[in-house]
Amino acid sequence: MPLYLGRPSAAALESQLAGAVIIEQRLQPWQGLGHSTVNRLAWLSAVSGALLTLVLIGYASWLSARIRRLSRAAALAQGQPLALTLERWPHYRLDDELAELAKQYRALLIRLQGHTEYLKSLTGKLSHELRTPLAIVRTSLDNISANTLSAADPSVATYLQRARLGSERLSAIISAMSEADRVEASIQASELETVDLAQLLAEMTEAYRSVYPNHRFSSVMAPASAGRYDTQAVPELVVQLLDKLVDNATDFSPPNSTIELQLELCQDDELGVSYRLSVCNTGPELPKALEGQLFNSLTSQRNAAINHNGQAQVHLGLGLYIVELIARSHRGRVGAYNTATGVCFYLELPASSPAMTAQRSASTD
Repeated sequence: MPLYLGRPSAAALESQLAGAVIIEQRLQPWQGLGHSTVNRLAWLSAVSGALLTLVLIGYASWLSARIRRLSRAAALAQGQPLALTLERWPHYRLDDELAELAKQYRALLIRLQGHTEYLKSLTGKLSHELRTPLAIVRTSLDNISANTLSAADPSVATYLQRARLGSERLSAIISAMSEADRVEASIQASELETVDLAQLLAEMTEAYRSVYPNHRFSSVMAPASAGRYDTQAVPELVVQLLDKLVDNATDFSPPNSTIELQLELCQDDELGVSYRLSVCNTGPELPKALEGQLFNSLTSQRNAAINHNGQAQVHLGLGLYIVELIARSHRGRVGAYNTATGVCFYLELPASSPAMTAQRSASTD
């Protein structure tokens, strides 16, 4: 901005010019800072951002680990006893929302355990209490049948037959309930030992040919030259499981049909190297309504069938429940699926033979 002496005229504008004032403003004020100051500021900003990022990542990882721990505990609760689940249930020192959620889940499992224990005790109580009145009913029916005057009446004979069938059904229910309790007790008292499933399957196949003469039995092993199929199991319980599956297969397969017992080596993401023991038969398919609940207690939608002795066989749904109990006690699992000609029930057990594990690993490389 120019400065003049007095008020200059237009003709003497340049002669009266005294000076000029220059005003400047920097567009970037930080450019005036020293180079070291800028570097120090940038370094502090980067370190602060990195520390904040690490803190956030650490907190997120810590929170995620706590959530995963609770999720694993909830998943394991589906396949192990409730007492063991409650013993291993996670505890959190920090009293926050996640710790409160874990406490609520644990309280729910405790209530579920109490309800389950009550149902188990109810089964034994009912079995004990029903046997006496049932024995009275059957004795009274026998006394009526022994009366010649009553037996001569066709209508009375029909009613007696119906009453006798009803009492036999009640007796079968009580026996099945007692058997489930005995299996649970034997599972808790049993000890695992090394069992060759191939030898066990061969022996049981021969035994079933004698017990069920109206059906043919065959056994298939894959691979056939694998040697021993060793696993840690209780032989008596595995035989009982096979008995249930074979008895179920004979009840719902046509006479003179073939029931195939299969043993194969499998690779499973959950069990690792495992053995699959299957019982396959021809006959009606499993109803879709039973999918996911086939091995639950008292689950059955099948009608009464004629067993190998020519007698009516009542299906209460407890046989497959016992199968599931035995499989779970061996850290295995059971399942069923429809085939082109019938149904297959299978049991998967983890392998314990080092040779089989090495052979399976070599075959998958």
